[in-house]
Amino acid sequence: MKKRFLVVALVMAFVVVFTAAVMAQQTIRIGEVQIIAGSAPAGGGQCAAFTITNVGAIPDNNPAGLCAPIAVSGLGNTTYVSMTVAANHSWVGDISFRLTNPSASQLFVMSRPGVAGPGGGGFGSSGDFNQNFPVDFWDGAPVSAEQLGAGLSGTQVVCQANGICDFFPDPDGQPGLTNFAGFNGAASTGNWQFCAIDGAGGDTGNIASVTLNVCGEEPPNPSIVVTKTVGTDPTSCATTSSVTVPFGSMVYYCYTMSNTGNVTFTHHTVVDDQLGTLLNNFPASVGPGAGAFFTVSAQMDATVTNVVTWTAWITGTSVTTAGGDNAQVIVEPPTDVSLTTFGGSNNSLLIPVAAMITLLGLAGLYAIRRRQEA
Repeated sequence: MKKRFLVVALVMAFVVVFTAAVMAQQTIRIGEVQIIAGSAPAGGGQCAAFTITNVGAIPDNNPAGLCAPIAVSGLGNTTYVSMTVAANHSWVGDISFRLTNPSASQLFVMSRPGVAGPGGGGFGSSGDFNQNFPVDFWDGAPVSAEQLGAGLSGTQVVCQANGICDFFPDPDGQPGLTNFAGFNGAASTGNWQFCAIDGAGGDTGNIASVTLNVCGEEPPNPSIVVTKTVGTDPTSCATTSSVTVPFGSMVYYCYTMSNTGNVTFTHHTVVDDQLGTLLNNFPASVGPGAGAFFTVSAQMDATVTNVVTWTAWITGTSVTTAGGDNAQVIVEPPTDVSLTTFGGSNNSLLIPVAAMITLLGLAGLYAIRRRQEA
């Protein structure tokens, strides 16, 4: 009989303590991530002119030519290139201009005007260059560079004599690109190289200046603004960063990210220093001007300030950024000290109370049993 009584008592104690522990568990629910529609900010490319002066004398009849670097910086990948050259040289048919970008792609902008192809016979156009009448080279110009100086005598200056100052590139069979657009998409930042090559003897000259006009994509600017709010309405995203609630109340945190940069993020990780990792490598496309948000519910048993860090990036690249914010929940102390009061995640008080109740019950049962036996 005593053994049966002991077994029943132990079962009662286990049930009470187990029930108390289950009641104390905190429930955290993560809501669905929702995308906030937005539009890309106005912008696009940037353009700049890079000029070198007093470039130097062109070696006569020398395939190595005169080469000089043109440093380009502050731009993204190339979207447009044009070039202006101010030169002094008699007999333009001797001269070739070559441009090479930082990726080593080259374009013969001009190759001995009037001479048919590399190594072709003849002397080419006999007009002259004069630095006071620079020539412009750009895709879409009305005249081919192969026609530069055509019809001019040896004493007439290109651009001055005929008013033709704009030319589109014509490699005339030289290896490499066929126009400036061939540079598009490649990195613009770095040293470009301009070369002036004299392919025949007897006429000399120099390069006074070269201006390289380059447009590039806007450099990546990853940037986000993170906002964390908290409230008690489960149907909407709260607008406040602090809330005061009774002990054991359910609150709803709202995590919002706004894309203030110029790139489209593809993945996200969100970590709350109190609630843990809420999103981990989560795939969601959020473009410039757009955003995303989600909510998390939690039952509160103590005052706490949560700090969130939202990291967004473009998968497969080094483009990444992070932002953070915080929100506070102030919990009012309980007014009723009962078993149901000790909810939430704090088991340190609930379980001892349950155990005490169980022991007191066992002691009373034991006393009654002893009296019956007496």
